[in-house]
Amino acid sequence: MDKKNILLAAAVLIILAVGIAFYFYQPEPEEIIPTQSYSVEAPLENKPDINPADKANPFKSVKTNPFE
Repeated sequence: MDKKNILLAAAVLIILAVGIAFYFYQPEPEEIIPTQSYSVEAPLENKPDINPADKANPFKSVKTNPFE
């Protein structure tokens, strides 16, 4: 074998050894803490009335456009 093939084989073996070492020596994952569960009811069922235009519209009783 010439020098190029020996270097290529050595590089492949080193990469393979590093990959195997990483696989076996990685830390174990921490236990996942369960999150708080939420209810399944509709989120907009009890929606507060936050639209200021409904309370501040002075032309609510007018049926035609006053600016025409």
